[in-house]
Amino acid sequence: MSNTPSITKCEVLLADLKRGCTRRLIDEVAVETSLAVYIDGRKYSVLPASPTEIRELIIGYLMTEGVICRIDEVSKLEISEGRVDVHLRRARMRHAQLGSKGDPSNLHGDEAFPVRFSSKAIVDVIEDLNSLAEIHRRTGGVHAAALADESGSIHIISEDISRYSAVDKAVGKAALRGLNMRRLLLALTGRVSSGIATKAASMGIPVIASMSAPTDRGVKVSSERGITLIGFACRERLNIYSHPERIIIEEYGGSERL
Repeated sequence: MSNTPSITKCEVLLADLKRGCTRRLIDEVAVETSLAVYIDGRKYSVLPASPTEIRELIIGYLMTEGVICRIDEVSKLEISEGRVDVHLRRARMRHAQLGSKGDPSNLHGDEAFPVRFSSKAIVDVIEDLNSLAEIHRRTGGVHAAALADESGSIHIISEDISRYSAVDKAVGKAALRGLNMRRLLLALTGRVSSGIATKAASMGIPVIASMSAPTDRGVKVSSERGITLIGFACRERLNIYSHPERIIIEEYGGSERL
């Protein structure tokens, strides 16, 4: 499955409504698959996903679902067509539909060295995410997620047909690289729902910034779990829905990087 392309091509009939004519052309579309996840031989869930970075996706998914706390709790991970078998060193099975609120003692950031992001850095991250997300840009059929530091540098970027899987892939990559997610910003192209906010909270991510909108429950979870939530992030504005104390507001010209 790792060799399966993320983009395929198909013929499309383009209706040009301004000129009142049609023509056929070849368009690029995102590839969709589904993964049945088995943990210690028991079916746990089925994930919609793009057919890339499957190992990173599963590691991130297990962590944001609260199935594992550390990577070394996984003894074996076997990937086959449409199926992933996970073998754990210790059982932490819970039903997938129950979800996870992560570690309730988890603090966001480091209280001794509080994390703060300038509005310039956030805009830079959003603009870089938009340009670096190649599949998103070419097809419009996937979501992108990135993890960036306080300077506005992106360390991790992932794309997937599912908003949730894009976040899980980014988390999995960060965990495999040993990054401290408590000091990173999660940048997104898609809507911030309660599920996205919960995933961020479970990893101690202190700030979420999206090009899109949040839901009311996304705002509620972010507020309750200590996350700074930003929606409609672009050069002209940031809508800060919760915990604005982490954001340093600066005028953005776009010509200089921090």
